[in-house]
Amino acid sequence: MRAVFNVESKVRKDLQGELQVVRPAYSLMELLAVIALLVILAAVAYPSIEAMYQDVHVQAAADAVRGAWALARSHAIDDSQPYRFAVIPGGGHYKIAPDVDGYWGGDGSAVPAGNGLVIEGDLPAKIPFSMQVGPGGGSSGQWSYLTTFLPDGTARDNVTVILELAGCQPLAVRLRALTGSITVGPVDAGGG
Repeated sequence: MRAVFNVESKVRKDLQGELQVVRPAYSLMELLAVIALLVILAAVAYPSIEAMYQDVHVQAAADAVRGAWALARSHAIDDSQPYRFAVIPGGGHYKIAPDVDGYWGGDGSAVPAGNGLVIEGDLPAKIPFSMQVGPGGGSSGQWSYLTTFLPDGTARDNVTVILELAGCQPLAVRLRALTGSITVGPVDAGGG
């Protein structure tokens, strides 16, 4: 029995007149054209992919604020002392520390002796704080405080923090003072 293999190739004669098998292949120009097409497609798709990640950055910032508020509230309850949440206006830097003047004077570098927790952090992707503060907000040195969490689990002020980045939907992180509950959602048509 004889096996026959059908290879789709062409036979041609080379310059010396010998038979040569020619296999199908891509030329260098065809490969460069495909690579150029892929580069153009990637360049067109990049802005929409970047916009998708901006929404993720805003959601991550909202999660960071919600987590920081939950941490401040839990430490206020555990340590039986009020904890203040403050930000540097126009930036994404925040601080959680006991509501004692020694933690908040001047630049905040001098920390009094004691058992108070001090946490400083930044929002992801350089997202700035945009606030709607209740009547109790104020400032101490470079810090503008938004609210203070009390040992009974409540907060002094209702606060709404709006997190926004160009090209994506802003989110509002809301703190209800009476219950200490934190919610995240879209910004209302009224701006808060």
